[in-house]
Amino acid sequence: MRLPARTNFVALARQRAAAMGDVSAYLFLENGEEQEQRLTYAQLDARARSIAHHIRRRVDPGSRDLLLYPPGLDSGAAPFACLYAGVIAVPAYPPASRRPLPRLGAILRDCGAALALSSSVLQTVEAAVRQELPPRARLDWLATSDIEVDERSGPPPVEPEAETLAMLQYTSGSTGDPKGVMLTHGNLIANSEVIHSWLQHPPGSPGVTWLPPYHDMGLIGGILQPMYVGFLAVMLSPLAFVQRPLRWLRAISRYRATVSGGPNFAYELCVRSTTPQERAELDLSCWERAFCGAEPIDAAVVSRFGESFAPSGFRRTAFFPAYGLAESTLAVTGKPPQTLVRQRLFSGAALDEGRVLPAQPGDPDAREHVSCGVPLPGTELAIVDPETTCSRPEKMVGEIWLRGQCVTKGYWNRPNETLEAFGAHTADGVGPWLRTGDFGFVCEGELYVTGRLKDLIINFGKKYSPVDIERAAERAEPRLRPGCTIAFSVSMDGSEGLVLVAATRKHEPGAAEAIAAVVRRAIASEFQLGVRDVRLVPTAAVPITSSGKVRRYACKQAYLSGALRGEKT
Repeated sequence: MRLPARTNFVALARQRAAAMGDVSAYLFLENGEEQEQRLTYAQLDARARSIAHHIRRRVDPGSRDLLLYPPGLDSGAAPFACLYAGVIAVPAYPPASRRPLPRLGAILRDCGAALALSSSVLQTVEAAVRQELPPRARLDWLATSDIEVDERSGPPPVEPEAETLAMLQYTSGSTGDPKGVMLTHGNLIANSEVIHSWLQHPPGSPGVTWLPPYHDMGLIGGILQPMYVGFLAVMLSPLAFVQRPLRWLRAISRYRATVSGGPNFAYELCVRSTTPQERAELDLSCWERAFCGAEPIDAAVVSRFGESFAPSGFRRTAFFPAYGLAESTLAVTGKPPQTLVRQRLFSGAALDEGRVLPAQPGDPDAREHVSCGVPLPGTELAIVDPETTCSRPEKMVGEIWLRGQCVTKGYWNRPNETLEAFGAHTADGVGPWLRTGDFGFVCEGELYVTGRLKDLIINFGKKYSPVDIERAAERAEPRLRPGCTIAFSVSMDGSEGLVLVAATRKHEPGAAEAIAAVVRRAIASEFQLGVRDVRLVPTAAVPITSSGKVRRYACKQAYLSGALRGEKT
C-alpha cells in the first residue's frame, strides 16, 4: 500500500500500523531456513513506542544511542524506537565475546553515546563494551528484549523535521578510522524514494536480506526500505548465509521474493558453494532485482553467477549493479531496469594514464569493467581531476564527485574533514560537492568505478588500481581465495615497493614459493611491476569490513607493525 509522501519514517511507520496493522512487516528465519518469527506493522509500532518510552526516561532527545543487535526482529524494531524517541541511532557491530573491539571503541569515543541498546543475550558482553569507553565516560545499558510491550506507554512519538539528525552511520573504516556520517530524516526518506524509483519494488512482493543491520545496505536497504514501500522483509543472519549460502537462494525461491542482493563476494560464494543438483531445485524466476554493490563488481563473477543459475530460472536482466556510499545515504547510481549488464573491455595502459580506450577480446592488456548504471533521480555526478579540481569529460578517469538531496550533512564532530569532503568546489567555482574518494569514469552516460583514491599504488609517477592487481593475481593462481587478496605499496629503504597479501586454499607443504612465483610473473607481465613481498596468510587473517570489503589500510598497518602472520616468500 503506497502512502502519501512524508518527511520522516516516524509518520510513515505510524501510518503503516494504522492502515496495515495485521500485515506482517518483518519475518526472521531464526535458523536461516524454516524457524519463522514474525512482526506485524501494529506489533512493530507498539514495540517501538514501548522502547522509546524507556529511552526517554534515561536520556534526552538528541543524545546518541548505540544499537548493538545481532540480526533478528529486535534489530528491526530498535531503529524505529530511536526515531520515535527523538534520539540519534548509532548502529554498530555487536560484540560476540568479551574481547576488546578497537573499532567499537573508536565509535564510542567519537559519538559520545549515552545509552547502549541491545537484546538481553548481549548483556553478557557488556564488559567488552565498557572496557572500550573513554575515561570517566558514562554509558547506560538497556536490554530491549526484556521490555514488556504496552500499547499505551509514554507520550506519542516525536514529529521530527526533515533536517533533524536521525542516525550516525559509521563508515566501514576500509581506508582509516571510522567516521560518523550524519543522516537526517530527510536524507532517509529521499534515498528511500530514489531507491524505490530505481528498483520499482511491487508493494505486495517480499524481499529477502541477510545483510548486517548495522551496515548501511542492511539497515537502509533491508529494514527501512521495506517500511517505505510496504513489503514483507524476510531476514536471515549473515552467519547463516556465510555458513551455507544456499539458504539465501532458498529463501528467495520459497517466499517468491522479487528484490534481494548483496556485495560481489556473495554472488561468488553462491557459485562456489552450490552444486548443480541444488541449483536445479531452486526457482529463481521470481527474482527481478538482484542488486550488487558495496565493493568493486567483478565482471567474471557476474558472468559465472548468470551461467550457474540460469537452470534455476535466474535471468541476466535481473542483475542490478549499483554504486553508493554512506556519505550519500546509500544509493547513488544503478542499472536501468530490464536491461543487460554492460560489461566492457578497456585498455589497461590507457586507464592507468587516465584515458578510456576500448580493447578487444584476447588483448593481453584488456581489463573488463562492469557499469554501475546511471545517477539516480536527484543526484548530480561529476568526474573531476583531484589535483586541479577541473571537471573531466566522458571517457576520462577522475575522482567521483556528487551533490543532491541524498548527500548527508557531513561527519559527526569533524568539521575539518567535513569541509574537505563535503565542501569541494570545481576549478570554475561550482559547488559544494561531495568528494567520494572513489575513482571512475563515465562512458555513454553510465558510471564505471575503478578504485579508491587513497588506495592508488604509485610507482615512478604511474598510478595503478589495487583492485586490478589483486584480480590479476587471483586469475593467475587458483590456489588464492577470490576476494581475499590485498595489494598496497610500502616505503622501505627510500623507495616504494608493492606488497601482496593473499589468503590461500589448502595447498601442499612447501608450495608457498611456487604460488608466489606465479603471482610475481603475472603482475610483472600485466603491469610491468615487481612485487617486493608476497605474504600468504589464512583467510581469517585478511581484514574485511562488515560489508565484505577488504580493509587495505588495516592490512598495511598490520604488515608494517609485524602483526600480520603468514608465509613469507
